[in-house]
Amino acid sequence: MTPGSGITMIHEYDTLRNELLEAKRHIFERPLIIAALTAAGLQFLDKPFALALPSVVALLMLFNFWFTLNRIQSANRIVAYIQLVLEPSAKLQWVGWETSLREYRRWLRTNPDARTFIDNELDQFAVPDALMYYPAVYYFHVALMISAVLASGALLIQRPNLWRVVFILPTLLLAGRSIKDFTRWKPNRLKASIERNRVIWQNVLGVDQIDSWRQMPKGASQTTPVKQLLSFFTKFDTRDQIAESRPAVPLKSKT
Repeated sequence: MTPGSGITMIHEYDTLRNELLEAKRHIFERPLIIAALTAAGLQFLDKPFALALPSVVALLMLFNFWFTLNRIQSANRIVAYIQLVLEPSAKLQWVGWETSLREYRRWLRTNPDARTFIDNELDQFAVPDALMYYPAVYYFHVALMISAVLASGALLIQRPNLWRVVFILPTLLLAGRSIKDFTRWKPNRLKASIERNRVIWQNVLGVDQIDSWRQMPKGASQTTPVKQLLSFFTKFDTRDQIAESRPAVPLKSKT
């Protein structure tokens, strides 16, 4: 996509703004739908299939938590792009969203030291205290997961038998996995997300960078300001993990 292809910056701005609104709508609506279905299922606690209800709720909440993280990370990437490329005060060159996103991925994959580089360039004074809506969504997921575990325990205590123990195990396994995700993605983890994405976009869409990847032969590696270490991706294998990563300990220079 190029400026002369018939797609304008205004069209792209409207499209991305609509995508942001859709992401926020899904982030809020889906947990409420799951909660409503859970509440509706409470009236069937005396039925045999009620034993599976806590596991179903736990599975839906864990899946939706992953979905929510994906949507928030995508939204923050878009916000940073709009700020730097599409707003009137933007200084970065516009080459189109899809092309920019492709180079965004390439920059992260060809810069194994990206996390440390981003930390060093991050404007800490612009980082908000927390994402405005994420803490509420986060604790909502935590509360429903706890409710699913308590419900499983209550059903087991009500009439202890081996069959009910079998049904409680999936809930406990899902809750155990959720502890790992809830601990990793606490609200403070994402508060610098937009600023981290700004650093990435500035390095992807700067004039020098655009000229270099436009001239790059197909299949060639991109020249970057940091060294390429393949071992990095044994720990950080997705662009979201790097963009949302916690601050790393700065590397000490050798003397």
